[in-house]
Amino acid sequence: MSDFKEYIKSIRDKIFSPISKRLDVISAKEDIICGKFDLLNNNFEAFKSQKQNIDDAMLYRAWNIQEILAKMYLDKLKENPIYKQKNRLELFEFKVYSQAGEDGIIHEIFKRIKPINKFFVEIGVQDGIECNTHFLLVKGWKGVWIEADNGYVESINKNFEAFIKDGHLRIIQEKINPKNINEVLKDIPNIDFLSVDIDGNDYYVLEALEKKPSVICVEYNGIFPPDLAVVQPYKESFWDGTNNFGASLKAFELLMSKKGYKLVGTTIGGVNAFFVKNELWSKDIFPDPPTSEYLYNNFKNELIKSGAYHIGHKPAPTVFRAFDS
Repeated sequence: MSDFKEYIKSIRDKIFSPISKRLDVISAKEDIICGKFDLLNNNFEAFKSQKQNIDDAMLYRAWNIQEILAKMYLDKLKENPIYKQKNRLELFEFKVYSQAGEDGIIHEIFKRIKPINKFFVEIGVQDGIECNTHFLLVKGWKGVWIEADNGYVESINKNFEAFIKDGHLRIIQEKINPKNINEVLKDIPNIDFLSVDIDGNDYYVLEALEKKPSVICVEYNGIFPPDLAVVQPYKESFWDGTNNFGASLKAFELLMSKKGYKLVGTTIGGVNAFFVKNELWSKDIFPDPPTSEYLYNNFKNELIKSGAYHIGHKPAPTVFRAFDS
């Protein structure tokens, strides 16, 4: 019986031993193949990461080239002889915190006429970082920001806490319209500078305004020629992102003339217009004639979108204060 068992074992070994060895070889080859797949997968992930880095670098380089070309375009625009005429404001443009060159124009206006209280009001500031009065805070002015959006107001309260606590900045959360503008502003003292940018009903708000700020800045619709007075119908809803918004420069000129103001300039990009009270205006310090036809700049959205006013680092809430503040 034992001999039979040994015989059976020998037959089994002869049959299965080669198979087992082959299975071991196959298993080893599977390990090699899996290792190569892992290596290939790692290489692919590294390739994807490298490709993303290359794509990011190419996009960054393309943006830099676009920005350089936009700045060259802006410099070329500034060569327009009309900007060199007496008392024009365009060549004083510079950006610190404004969307485009408004900071420079505001700075120059208040060199020509002295502010009384160094007090501003800006309606429609979003998060306050890129607005027309952020730079005035740095210069020691006090003022009020009026914003309707809850998220923006929360950001302002967080990012500008120091200015709010020391009384330089007050925040009012309100959607401004012709019916409430005077009630909202009734307790605010004499205003040196008012900026209005509510993407739509700006004309009607200024029409209803009873306060008499020294200087008013308002966004106009620069797609319309300077001799055409047009105004959008009044609507409660927010701007829909199309070119159906606001009023033409001529419409604002006529309105502000009735309210005792003269047009003194517009931004090169054709976005904002500036008006000064009649008693502060003089042809010795401001352009003459104070008309849309003379001071109009057409809308050039490409200047802002392509980085003509970009100044390097990401804009952030200021931590600076002027020495005399």
